[in-house]
Amino acid sequence: MGLEYEETLTYAQFLVEVEVDVVYVSEHEWGGKKLVRSLLVSEYDYCFRVPCFPTRVIKDVLAFEVDKISSLARLTADDKTSVVHGLVDHLMNQRETWSKQRWVPLLVRVEKIIMLPPVDMETMLEEAKEEKLHKAITFKIIEMVDRSLEKSDDLLMNTIRDAILEFGLTQFPDFYVESLVRWVKSSNYFPPRVSELRLHPNHKCFTVLGPDMDLFGTCCICQEDFFLGGEATITSPCSHVFHTRCIEDWIQRSQKCPLCRLQLS
Repeated sequence: MGLEYEETLTYAQFLVEVEVDVVYVSEHEWGGKKLVRSLLVSEYDYCFRVPCFPTRVIKDVLAFEVDKISSLARLTADDKTSVVHGLVDHLMNQRETWSKQRWVPLLVRVEKIIMLPPVDMETMLEEAKEEKLHKAITFKIIEMVDRSLEKSDDLLMNTIRDAILEFGLTQFPDFYVESLVRWVKSSNYFPPRVSELRLHPNHKCFTVLGPDMDLFGTCCICQEDFFLGGEATITSPCSHVFHTRCIEDWIQRSQKCPLCRLQLS
């Protein structure tokens, strides 16, 4: 793609985490001045590994991975090339710091700006304001709701109404409160006391190292890879491997291994 470097070491691998900030922007004139408004809608994390082969291969792999990031799907060819070239340039300029390592973690931040008409921006700002308020209400509910309230719909509903009132909302539809009641009853934030289970000491928890990433492959619960520095657990007695957070959540619902259905110790 126009850049030439020496071949790099063939045994190293880069662990790349991409954070994409999607920013919507609108501009309009008011009183002779240009007004600019912006809204950060999402931050998207995406991880992949790149073998440290000759530069041309690295570029091809990076270009392929960029195509798989949904929030970057509409990048122009020039923008995509810029992202890939920028990353390869950085890797090669820092070669002395990683050439003797086997696993090299790397964080890449990409900001994608989308221009909108002012009327569309106004709609998005209102929707974002409502979503922010809803999140604040749900966090307040988490603080206020006690597990013992699960058995009484009336007490639970009154507590949720009190949480909403704290934000100055005096009028809200009953279906909104009812939806929050259903959320509380189905959410893992409010597990019944009888399901407060913990992993048995026989299960081995450990930090994922470089060789483990290829050895363990994918967690069958979340269908995601094991990445460098993450926490994993080997279950007993079947010796299957899962993300620690995944198997901890799993045992709240079942005491059987999600892979082989063997009773966990």
